[in-house]
Amino acid sequence: MSDILIAILVLVLLVILVLIPNIKILSPNSVMIIERLGFFHRIITKPGVHILIPLFERVPQVVSLNPVYKKLIIKENSEEIIIPFTYKVKNPKLFVYAALDSEKELMTHMRNTYLIDREDTRIFEENAIEYAIQLGIELISIDI
Repeated sequence: MSDILIAILVLVLLVILVLIPNIKILSPNSVMIIERLGFFHRIITKPGVHILIPLFERVPQVVSLNPVYKKLIIKENSEEIIIPFTYKVKNPKLFVYAALDSEKELMTHMRNTYLIDREDTRIFEENAIEYAIQLGIELISIDI
C-alpha cells in the first residue's frame, strides 16, 4: 500500500471516530437539550436522528415529556410515610438548568415542607405545586 492510501484510511477512521459519538437518536415524546461550547444553544423536539457539531455541541440531558410516577418516602422515628405523586416536565430548559437534579430537588423540598407542617395538607400541596413550577415541572397529582 502506498503512504497516501494509508494516510487517507487513517484520516477517514479519525473522522468516523469523531462523528459516531455525535450522532444522537431522539425518541418520540422527548426533547434533547443542546449546549454549544458549554452554554445553552437549542432544544430539539423532533424525533429521529440528529448530528451534532463535533467538539462544539453536547447533550447534557434528554428529557421525557411523559408523566412520571414517583413515591416520596419520609422516615420519621419508626414511622414510614409514603406520598405518591405524578409529575410532567413542562419547561425542559428550566428543568435541566434550575437545579443539578430538579426531580431530587423537588422531592427534598416536599420532604422538608411535609416535616415542617404535616397537619395542613392543602398548604403542603400548594407549596409543592408552586416550587415545582420554579423547576419547570407540573405536578399532576399528589396523594396524601
